Amino acid sequence: MFLRWRAARLEPSQIARSQVGAVRHAPHRALGSRVPATAAGVMEPPLRQLLQEWPFWAVMSAVFAALTAIFAKVGVAQVNPDFATFIRTIVIAVALAGIVAATGQFQPPAAVTARSWLFLLLSGLATGASWMCYFRALKLGDAARVAPIDKLSVVLVAVFGVLFLGEHLSGSKWVGVCLIAVGALLVAGV
Repeated sequence: MFLRWRAARLEPSQIARSQVGAVRHAPHRALGSRVPATAAGVMEPPLRQLLQEWPFWAVMSAVFAALTAIFAKVGVAQVNPDFATFIRTIVIAVALAGIVAATGQFQPPAAVTARSWLFLLLSGLATGASWMCYFRALKLGDAARVAPIDKLSVVLVAVFGVLFLGEHLSGSKWVGVCLIAVGALLVAGV
């Protein structure tokens, strides 16, 4: 599903065509090698394509979220959950600062609009509240029961997306949302 080739756009001068319109080979700009071309352009390597697809990053998010639950459950065993959240926040801030600096993605704070600042601030506060509640739940309950309830956020995002962002879900998507909710409750044993 994730590993598929997608053609990139090429300049007309980069595609060599014969009299019958068959496409030959053109150099791939990023790799400097010759790869098969299509009428739309040069094919991207599967890994590069994979790294540009949202499903890959969503799956990686789920993997890291699962590891977070396991590591956090062990980590909060002898620590106050709020202090554990504080430590986790410092680690995240340092790691992200390194990533932003290393990849040259830093933006001057003045370039961020007031509206973006407001919603990023609200998002940060919501994240902090979520983490504090999550760590407290992990301190008190089993990770295998806490994590599914935490993932009810998927259901809430669907509802909030419709209510506040004007997004639309088809009937089959709502069935999926309901199945996620029922599944989370069944796994948690609630």
